[in-house]
Amino acid sequence: MIRAYYSDQETMQTTLVSDLTMKNIWIHCIRPTFDELTTCSEATGANMDFLRAALDMEEGSRIEIEDDQMIVIIDIPIYDENMKNERFFDTIPLGIIILKDKIITVCLQDNSITSELENGKPKIHTFKRTRFLLQLLYKTSQVYIRYLRRIDQQTDQLEIAMHKATENRKLTQLLNLQKSITYFSTSLRSNEATVGRLRSSQFGYTNDPTLHEGRKFLAMYEEDQELLEDVQTENKQAIEMAEIYGRILESMGNIFSSMISNNLNMVMKFLTSITLIVSIPTLIASILGMNVAFPFDSKPLSVFWMTMMFMLMLTAVLIIILRKKNLL
Repeated sequence: MIRAYYSDQETMQTTLVSDLTMKNIWIHCIRPTFDELTTCSEATGANMDFLRAALDMEEGSRIEIEDDQMIVIIDIPIYDENMKNERFFDTIPLGIIILKDKIITVCLQDNSITSELENGKPKIHTFKRTRFLLQLLYKTSQVYIRYLRRIDQQTDQLEIAMHKATENRKLTQLLNLQKSITYFSTSLRSNEATVGRLRSSQFGYTNDPTLHEGRKFLAMYEEDQELLEDVQTENKQAIEMAEIYGRILESMGNIFSSMISNNLNMVMKFLTSITLIVSIPTLIASILGMNVAFPFDSKPLSVFWMTMMFMLMLTAVLIIILRKKNLL
């Protein structure tokens, strides 16, 4: 699916357009087919390899310039919920291709980052390529922080539930959160390196010819520099949050695995004590139920009540002993 947006410089209004050959537009490709990519490449002149790069799940965050085109690939967070109401967090690549008069984004699936930009949160201007790129990077860092806070909330809920848990399902949920944090940490560090290279290409000294080309390719003004600094700040905050939550989840995993084992031990101890208590009357009844002669057979009713009283006394004594030893 391909959607294109155009911002009018006079009215500052962003509208949906269908002509991909227009200047100063943003073209957003979601799960594009080969035919759609071919159409986009022919209409815009975008490098086909750049368009297909973000469709590889293993593609890492990077910057590349070729034939007056620049591609910035970053890892963005996604959030999914299955039929069992189990939540999953993951990361996927987002390709940002910057042409002389257009900007193109390519992603494997719809996501909250580009969706919010499409809905004007924040308001975008497609004729400002550098500003749009930085807004996209800033929104990515914000969504990372938002999802990390959701993970923290789920961790708190899971902590309460696991105090009484004796099954492995809770540990599986904890493992999913740990995997999400690992994906986020890795992706955030890759994005940090990419943003750092972008900053170096504009303001720092570098011998990298690619970054020299990027300095000529993207015009960055004072407001853009402030936004770039905000991007780095938000990204660092997200990295720190991911590290803290990762350590918390790791500690919780060790603690709650021990707690679950302890809960199971308590259950087994209780069942063992109950079995021991029940075995006393069972043993006496089994012995007296044998087809052999016993004393006082001439008074069976008296013997029955005496036996019952004896069994109750033994059972009561056993219960008292088990309670004193904290076994019941």
